[in-house]
Amino acid sequence: MALHKTIKQRNNELAKSGKQLKNYGVFLRIYPTDEQQILIAKTIGCARRTFNDFLQARQDHYHEYGNALSVSA
Repeated sequence: MALHKTIKQRNNELAKSGKQLKNYGVFLRIYPTDEQQILIAKTIGCARRTFNDFLQARQDHYHEYGNALSVSA
């Protein structure tokens, strides 16, 4: 059984009380300048590096101690 219910499943439950969930999506297209493209690439590169560093630390901890790091630790 799935942990998360679909919008349709949740709306069926909420219909009894006269409520409904709505999803809205927005598509954007940006046209950055050359300078902005460089800044975006640097920002995404830093985020990727940070994610990978923390992922490696979690994997190392798991392999060494056999349990996962948690937020409440």
